[in-house]
Amino acid sequence: MRKKEAPKLRFGVWSQDGYLGSLRAREAFSVKLPPGEHFFFAANLGASVMRGQLEAGKRYYALVDYGVMFGRVRLTPLTAPEDPDKLLKDVDWVRLDPALVTDAVRDRERCLGEHIRDAGDKIGRGELGSTELGPAQAF
Repeated sequence: MRKKEAPKLRFGVWSQDGYLGSLRAREAFSVKLPPGEHFFFAANLGASVMRGQLEAGKRYYALVDYGVMFGRVRLTPLTAPEDPDKLLKDVDWVRLDPALVTDAVRDRERCLGEHIRDAGDKIGRGELGSTELGPAQAF
């Protein structure tokens, strides 16, 4: 999700399995993923990688934020809210339109998927840091 006061820029969010969607200010999307380890990626001038060991039947929230001073995208896990409706009341839900997944998007998926998997390997070896999505964000 993105906050309502976020800049009007659009940012794509990817997982190791491909393109998840793009968000503008005040937008959110939801994806269902199998339990296990997952990597998420967003980039502009800099890149942000978030790793999560997801549990079955749990819901997780993350914020796609933009550091105005440095112009960098950040993926930030949000602690599980006491009232999820309050957290999400000011966002518009968006969905990925399969018709928009063109050959160009598939090419980017292949390229970024390789990059994200490589980043995951480096994180696993302790060579690269990441933001962690964990039990504190699950509910």
